[in-house]
Amino acid sequence: MSKVKNLTYRWKNLTVEIVRELHQARAELSSQGARTDLVTNVTKSWNQYVSDCGIERMTAHRWLERYIPEQDKLLSTEEYQEIKQIEDRKRLGKAESIQIKVNGYIKTGKKPTDWDSDSENELHRREKVKKNADEKYEKFKKENEQRKREREQKEKQEKIDYEKSQKEHDDLLDNLYRMKAENNENKEIKESLRLSNRHDNLSQEVMIETIDDYINSISDNQRGIETAQNLIKYLRNKIAKMQVI
Repeated sequence: MSKVKNLTYRWKNLTVEIVRELHQARAELSSQGARTDLVTNVTKSWNQYVSDCGIERMTAHRWLERYIPEQDKLLSTEEYQEIKQIEDRKRLGKAESIQIKVNGYIKTGKKPTDWDSDSENELHRREKVKKNADEKYEKFKKENEQRKREREQKEKQEKIDYEKSQKEHDDLLDNLYRMKAENNENKEIKESLRLSNRHDNLSQEVMIETIDDYINSISDNQRGIETAQNLIKYLRNKIAKMQVI
């Protein structure tokens, strides 16, 4: 016990040595008919022994759980935790144990020592489910983007069609107003050119409408102006000749 007491002051460097001594002491104290005089300062129980050594009972228990006497080795924290996890999984149902192992592998990327074919199959099943889910998501994403493009294209075309329709409507109104204005202007001109003889007046209106239709049929505005000027020249010459006669 005195040796263990001395070692506990330097346990960070000599943990394996401490646990070896504890393991031997526990084995001797727990043996049926063991001689208590084999241990310095006769001890009545294991709990009293670790207490006399200045070690908490639970601390001594944790150290002994990490000790492998056959290899005289103290497990690392990671090794000890893995063994505890394996023991915990053994107490669970098989299906739940498999789920825990696969979850651990997905999280850490490390397969535990009790990894088996059932765990591998479950991992493959999950990977397949995830792959299918990813493919469905990508398909949905592409379809959604396609619908968005089509909707935007439709809205763009509708806007173009609306603007075109609106322009046609406005142009139609402008033409109607222009035609109405021209019609009123023509009426005023006809009124100013009205002849006293009714028959002659009707003939004159027909002639004027014929001239209007002819000039309006000319698509080139400049040619229309030239045609109208030529008619004016012709009529002036005609008037001049008639006045001479």
